Amino acid sequence: MVELFALVIVKTGNIPDGEMPFIVAGHINVPYYASFFKSKIQHILLELARKVATLVKTGQHQQVKHKDKVAYVIARDGYTGILISCLEYPTRIGFSVVDITLDEFADQHIKVIHSSKKLKDFSIKSFNKYCKSTLLKYQDPTETDDILIAIKKIEKIKCILNLDLEKLLDRGNSLENSLKRTERLDDITHEFLFKTKQPCCVIL
Repeated sequence: MVELFALVIVKTGNIPDGEMPFIVAGHINVPYYASFFKSKIQHILLELARKVATLVKTGQHQQVKHKDKVAYVIARDGYTGILISCLEYPTRIGFSVVDITLDEFADQHIKVIHSSKKLKDFSIKSFNKYCKSTLLKYQDPTETDDILIAIKKIEKIKCILNLDLEKLLDRGNSLENSLKRTERLDDITHEFLFKTKQPCCVIL
C-alpha cells in the first residue's frame, strides 16, 4: 500500500536574512498507526520540506530520498512545491501532483510569494484545505490516474478472459467425455442389435 505524508508550498523568495523558508500552505497527513507521535512526525516532515526547498534551484524537478520517504520537488520563481510520500509511490504521479498544486496556488495566491511580508507557517488557510483534499484524492493513484485506471481495467478484463477460457476448457473436457460415452453407447447398441439377429434356438 502506497502512502502520501505531506503536500506543502514553501516560499523561498523574499525571505529575510537568517530566516528559514516559510511553509505558506499545505497539509501533513500522519498515519493513524503513528498518531501517538503526531507532533514529532509533523516537525520532522516540515523540517525536511524546508531543507529540501533550499537545495532545489528554480526551474528544477528533483526527487530527494530520505530514509524510507521520498520528496518530489518542483521549484518555481520564489516558491517550491513538495510532496512527501513512501518510496513506492509512482514517480510520474508524484511530480504530477506537485505540478497541479503549484498551478492552482499560482492562480490564487501568487501575490503572497512576491511580498516581503513575514508570514507564519500554514497562514493561507483556504489552500491548506486544498492540499488536504489533494492528498486524500491521490492517496490511491489507481483510482485517480488515467493510465493506472486503464491498466487496472485491462487487468480486470484479462482476469475475466482467463476465467472464461477456463470455463471453455472445462466444457471442452466435458464435451470430450460425453462424446466418448456416446461412442461407447453406440458400440453397445450395435453389438446388441447384431446379437439379436442371431438365432437363439432351433425348433425340432
